[in-house]
Amino acid sequence: MELIDRLREIMKNNYGIETDNDLIEAAENHTGIDLGIFVTPLREEEVCAKAI
Repeated sequence: MELIDRLREIMKNNYGIETDNDLIEAAENHTGIDLGIFVTPLREEEVCAKAI
């Protein structure tokens, strides 16, 4: 079984996505992931690591 076939089967079974249009609609309506924790700068008084 080709990778694309396995991915299509997983998308169908887990998410009900059967067509390209289903996938496009799901992607457009997805709320996304909040990556703020990774891009928010630290304040000067915060220390995220100390040298040993």
